[in-house]
Amino acid sequence: MASASEDEFDVILLGTGLTESITAAALAKAGVKVAQIDTNPYYGAENASLSLDELTQWADEQNNTQSPGRYRSISYSSKSIADGRRYSISLSPAVIPSVGPHITSLVASGVAKYGGFKLLQNISIYSSGKLHNVPGSKEDIFKNTEITLLEKRRVMRFLMFAASEFEEKSELWGKKDLPFSQFLESTFSLSNAMNTVICFALAYCFYPSDPTENALIRIRRYLRSHGRYGPSSFIIGQYGGAGEIAQGFCRTAAVHGGVYVLGRSIGSITPIPSLDAPSDRSEQTTQAPSYTVTLNDFPEPLTCRVLISSLHLAPEDLGGSAQYIPLDPSYDRTHFGLTVARCVAIIDKPVIFASTDAAASDEDAGDLEEPKARQPDPSDVASIIFPPSTLEGGSDSAAATVIIMGAGTMSTPEGKWIVYIMLPVPGNTRSSSEDLLQPYLSHILTLTSVPDSGDQPDHGSSHLLFKLFYLEHNDPPQPPTAPCPPSASFFITPPSIQHPTEIFDCATSSAEATFWRTIRALQSIKALSPANGDGATLEVDSFWPSLDRDIDEDEKDEW
Repeated sequence: MASASEDEFDVILLGTGLTESITAAALAKAGVKVAQIDTNPYYGAENASLSLDELTQWADEQNNTQSPGRYRSISYSSKSIADGRRYSISLSPAVIPSVGPHITSLVASGVAKYGGFKLLQNISIYSSGKLHNVPGSKEDIFKNTEITLLEKRRVMRFLMFAASEFEEKSELWGKKDLPFSQFLESTFSLSNAMNTVICFALAYCFYPSDPTENALIRIRRYLRSHGRYGPSSFIIGQYGGAGEIAQGFCRTAAVHGGVYVLGRSIGSITPIPSLDAPSDRSEQTTQAPSYTVTLNDFPEPLTCRVLISSLHLAPEDLGGSAQYIPLDPSYDRTHFGLTVARCVAIIDKPVIFASTDAAASDEDAGDLEEPKARQPDPSDVASIIFPPSTLEGGSDSAAATVIIMGAGTMSTPEGKWIVYIMLPVPGNTRSSSEDLLQPYLSHILTLTSVPDSGDQPDHGSSHLLFKLFYLEHNDPPQPPTAPCPPSASFFITPPSIQHPTEIFDCATSSAEATFWRTIRALQSIKALSPANGDGATLEVDSFWPSLDRDIDEDEKDEW
């Protein structure tokens, strides 16, 4: 067999976001010759993790963009911070459910060994002027003195329903698209207070009107994830989260022969006749087109048989031939195409959470007495939910989600914490991101002192070292396309989801769908250029197939 040229690939992927990076790793592990290109000088694209210096540079570049882009209304404080390179700040902060497709892929691909993870220590909901811990287990519910016995029975009945295969149960008949808060009230007779906790802190709804079926799917994932790695349902990736994990998948692809080009703009993408097109012109119509990708300031053009692109890098002149990868229907379509107001803040004093003794005995769990109190807890990794209409100056219609990361996540120096705030807003909003989110940031600063301890609440900014605000406009999902023909060779991956508990799992599901479309396309072309030569047969039976050959230590060190 003839050896393949160094600039010829089976697949070229445009973008290094989570979906594209997971796809590249799976294809490379299956023996496909892959190249991945990103116009940014860093991995992760919209999921990137940036140092503080890179973040401010990114903000300046977005503000200098001539046409309206994905990110708008960007403002940040000019106060300089020492050791800015020691921060790793995520453009898409999120938590990872401990059970789901992403965890499965982290383990099966071997990417889990490239990074570290931290358990989400605390989930709190803001109500009546203070933070309340969200019960994470049956034991927590039984011990909670703020819930009446009757309410506990109703909650347990609901949780047993939500943890089950509820799709065909009578409680859900005709109610799959009902607003979730309405479903909880009408079907399980839950009080307004408990309705709020379940809707926003267990289901992580953005709005009370979020559809019931998707909210139940998130709660089931929450319940099934609890306890797998400890007393929480979620973990957080260290060193910034999504960007570091995307880079881990890129590393896996590189170990298996993947080629990476970063920081080069795309000059042109041109369809060309198939690299193995027959001389008989009548047969050429059955061959999938191939592509030449020319990069600016890059010596040679690259060619491929299949082209995969993120939505924002897809060449417009090829849009008519594109096949859009469909979204997994288990993810809430209302969470795609949102406009999200975001804030990144760095503080030098921790947020204090109420806490109870987690080491209670089984005997204690059976009674309803007041649990033993501990000292307030300055959690290193935590989440706060602000339901609608709970904070003066905040949103009356949507819930704001806060994620706090300390030094234990390896994303900030010791004694510093990164506070991420996100709030869905109308796409036509005329308010700046700072106007929308400043009430939440100001109130979080008041939570850095212990109530009744004699500390003066910080209503100002003495512990605020840095703040950045921006609006993120996201592309809505494309409508379903016609069935994918065997000759299809240009695929566009689904847009990123903004939901903080579904970013990783949704990206992984999209990557798996893209993987199988690509495998079928390559099999129909019947010509590959992997390491063992041109014209090889591609036989794949799983998303993460094991290779017949072992990767030696020298090859591992090439990365």
